[in-house]
Amino acid sequence: MSYKNSYKNLTIGSDPEIFLKNEEDDSLSSVIGIFNAGKLDPMDIGNGCYVQEDNILAEFNIPPCTSKEAFLESMNYAKDYISLIIAPLSMKLHFASSEMATDDILLDEKAHVFGCEPSYNSITENMIEIDPDEIEGMKMRSAGFHIHIGFNNDYTDVNGDLIEVEATDEERDRIVMFFELNVTLPLLLEDVDDYNRRKFYGKIGDMRDKKYGVECRSLGGYFLKDDDSIGKIWDLTLKAVKMAKESTISNEELRADISKYINPKEDLDIGKVNELLIKYKKTEYVNS
Repeated sequence: MSYKNSYKNLTIGSDPEIFLKNEEDDSLSSVIGIFNAGKLDPMDIGNGCYVQEDNILAEFNIPPCTSKEAFLESMNYAKDYISLIIAPLSMKLHFASSEMATDDILLDEKAHVFGCEPSYNSITENMIEIDPDEIEGMKMRSAGFHIHIGFNNDYTDVNGDLIEVEATDEERDRIVMFFELNVTLPLLLEDVDDYNRRKFYGKIGDMRDKKYGVECRSLGGYFLKDDDSIGKIWDLTLKAVKMAKESTISNEELRADISKYINPKEDLDIGKVNELLIKYKKTEYVNS
């Protein structure tokens, strides 16, 4: 199957999560009670952005973007808004992909609500569901930098009318696998993930189907830290789309190839990750 006519009308959006810390002693803090907004009723903060509380973390949404400049502008707008609200409380944003919470910020029952719905793994082709028994009493909290890639296919019919076609499952799986090869895996050792977020969330291949495209869920929240990192995510995502579009390898071959080097159910082996990246990119990204 050729994908040369796929991935048109591209947009990139995000719904990342951010830790908060106390300014005075740099200890981890909680967002609970600051915005009083949840997944079902997020707070509209303007410019197409929304903010909500997710466990002890702040989460925000930006609108779909068609340029790197718009992506950076929206990300900074939401980050700045949250910073402005928490500054009078002597709090600041903290960029990491996982942290260990202390008992004093886990007293509220909302700190024990993990709102993630089941997702799907494009490599194993299985659903991903978190076992409540596994996370019972767990103090580790994780932050994701989920990337939403919107696209469709259009063609002109016999009457000259432009017809838009929704993304297919094959196109969604393909873009996630190339996202891992171009974005998440090359950035592994840059990530500040001291408590191994991927043991529970954001395993390689983790995704959710969206009507407009796909949500790639493996990237950690550390990369929200500055414009250089956010801009790099934009650039590498475009690279992933380009490779998904132009590569002649089938999804079945790609999935089988990745599976030789990576088992999403196990910790990542940096040596094997490098072998995989060298094979596909002719470049070693991860320093072992």
